Amino acid sequence: MSFHTDDGYWSYIKIIFGRLFSCMHRYFPYLSAGSLSILLVLFFSVNIFERKKVLAETIQDDLQEIIKDLIDIDTHCNILSIAQNNCVIDFLTVTSFKGSMVGELNVVYPDHWKGPYRKKNHMVQGRLYEIVKLKDCYAVVPGVGVTLPGKKVMGKDIICNETVLAKLFFEEKGLLRHKKYFLGYPLPFVIGDWDSVILKGAELKDIKEVLDQINEAMSFSLRVDEDKKYHVA
Repeated sequence: MSFHTDDGYWSYIKIIFGRLFSCMHRYFPYLSAGSLSILLVLFFSVNIFERKKVLAETIQDDLQEIIKDLIDIDTHCNILSIAQNNCVIDFLTVTSFKGSMVGELNVVYPDHWKGPYRKKNHMVQGRLYEIVKLKDCYAVVPGVGVTLPGKKVMGKDIICNETVLAKLFFEEKGLLRHKKYFLGYPLPFVIGDWDSVILKGAELKDIKEVLDQINEAMSFSLRVDEDKKYHVA
C-alpha cells in the first residue's frame, strides 16, 4: 500500500494504533490477571526458597557450634557414654554438677567441666538438638518433630537409630543434606575411648582422685547397660 500524501500516512498510523488500543482495552483484564498471577507465583517461589535456605543455614550454624562445644567437653571431661541412644542436648548451660552425669552424658572427669558453654541451649522450631547413636558412629541432629527444609520430619520420615549407617544421612543427597547444607553432623571423636592426655599431666598425688572418678563413671555405665539388658517392656 502506498500513500500519496502525509495525511494518508498519518491516517493509516491512527487506524493501526486505534485497533491496537481497542484490542488492549478488550483483553486488558485478562493480561492484568495473568501478569499478577505470574508475579504472585514468582513471589511465593522466591519466599519459599529463601525460607528453606534460612532454615538450612540456621541448622548448620547451630550444629557447628554444638559440635565445637562437644569437642571441648570430650577434650576436658572425656565422654564415656550416654544414658540413652538419643541424648537431648540440654546441658550446655550447666555451670557445675555433682557425680559423673551432666544431662544424659556420663563423663570421666566431671571436675574439668568448663561450662556454661552457652547462655541458652540451641533449639530449632522449639525443639532441642540430639545426640543419636547410628550403626557406625554418634551424630548430632535436629530433635524429633523438627520439619526440615525438604518437608521431611525428624522421627517420622527420618529415623536415626543404631541400625542405620551414617552415609545414608551425610553423603551428598543424603537424608540430612539440603543442597550444600548439612542438617546433621557425625561426631568427630569416639564416645567411650580413653584419653590419657590429662593423666599424663597429672601429679602422682592426683592419680587416686582420677581413678576414683573413672570408677564412678564406669559404675554408672555398667548399671545402665545392666538395666537395658534385663529391662522387660
